[in-house]
Amino acid sequence: MRSIRLRRGTWQPGQAFGVLLIVQIGALLVCLIRGLDYLRPDDDASSLLSRVQDSAPLTAWGALFIAAAITGAIGFIGRWGPVIAIGHLMAALSYASVAFGLFLVTGIGPGVRTPVGLAWAALVHGSLGVSIFAVLRRRELIETKTPPERA
Repeated sequence: MRSIRLRRGTWQPGQAFGVLLIVQIGALLVCLIRGLDYLRPDDDASSLLSRVQDSAPLTAWGALFIAAAITGAIGFIGRWGPVIAIGHLMAALSYASVAFGLFLVTGIGPGVRTPVGLAWAALVHGSLGVSIFAVLRRRELIETKTPPERA
């Protein structure tokens, strides 16, 4: 009987740079659209978002989403990694805040899919922001040949 040998592949997480770029641009575009949508809210959306509006008007939340998307876009245009990361982190905080407010309204009952979706968006943006900073830090350590500090 012949044995099958499986060879380890060369794929590593994070190699799909084109896909990652599409995800980043798409996520920032969705953030911009949400912000624009919040600038002109309708009554149905406003009733569900009433708890969120207790802390700030919906138009203010819209402005935060737009600011996050614009910050990320400026980073892409200028090719400034830290600015892109900050845009993603701003989006993460905005999504997380609105998701939390919606969880207070819906609980774990009907309508929970909306805050879960927003929480997922917060996780995606937060992960992108943190990973960009990590890549930049790693690149800095490699370029300066500085060993990372041990905790």
